[in-house]
Amino acid sequence: MSKSAKRATRVVVAIVGVIGVAIGAIFLSAPSRPSDVPSATNRTWSEIGQELLSECDKYEFFLTNTPAGSADNIEAWLKAAQRISGGQRSEAFRKENPVVATFAELDISGGLGKLGQESLDSLIANGGGWNMSGLADYYPDTYKVLGYNTASKALEVCGLSDVSDNLSDLAVQSRLIVDRAANYTKPDSEDGSNTNLGGAETLAQENARRSAEEYLRFGSFSREGLIRQLEFEGYERSDATYGVDATSTDWNVQAALKAQEYLDYSAFSKEGLRDQLIFEGFTPGQAQYGLEAVGY
Repeated sequence: MSKSAKRATRVVVAIVGVIGVAIGAIFLSAPSRPSDVPSATNRTWSEIGQELLSECDKYEFFLTNTPAGSADNIEAWLKAAQRISGGQRSEAFRKENPVVATFAELDISGGLGKLGQESLDSLIANGGGWNMSGLADYYPDTYKVLGYNTASKALEVCGLSDVSDNLSDLAVQSRLIVDRAANYTKPDSEDGSNTNLGGAETLAQENARRSAEEYLRFGSFSREGLIRQLEFEGYERSDATYGVDATSTDWNVQAALKAQEYLDYSAFSKEGLRDQLIFEGFTPGQAQYGLEAVGY
């Protein structure tokens, strides 16, 4: 091999070596993926909570700086919205309260996620295992999840969890009202549940109806799920069906409420939540309505 060829070979080897060292340095400089906020910030949850107390004003401002106003006003708006059912009533309520359309556009989860990321960045910058850009760059999905977890902890220690839940529920209820108002001239039921309920009620039918109404005051059900519940209570299938249909319930709304209930207690993928709603007895169309109402 000529001297020039040997020299060129050494240059190539040197370049490859430099690149290898650089790549190795990049990987060595990146800590392993954090499993939770404490591992990303080198703090316990108790220590994290104490530090987040200084940011309560930021979270409270976000939650109360909407057209819904204060925590008490948010709760009042939510109660009013929850009493609205049916397309015609929804249209009347929307016309009387145009601000409902604004409520429907609120993205509480997204806003809290961003605030949580800001708080997480601050915690990391002050002694955490990651630099502020590193976690977001290397593990963006983890960064988002930990941001939500940080926000959730802030809401807890600041006593704002109920306000956040109420505002999120108000957004969902408002989306339902706006949607029903836009479509109230269309048939309400896709499963043939609107039957002729004329004539005097038997005692069994009256009690089944009252039982169905009581269940709906305290929880959300699919039509089939509520019928099964009444059967479990001892009603005949025909009386249970009468009682459920006599409530004139909007099952799309129930699907949305049930979807929000699940998300309030656990995390679900879109498909996982759809399967759960269908398992509860909602039709595919009602399940899809519920998914869209909560933001999926």
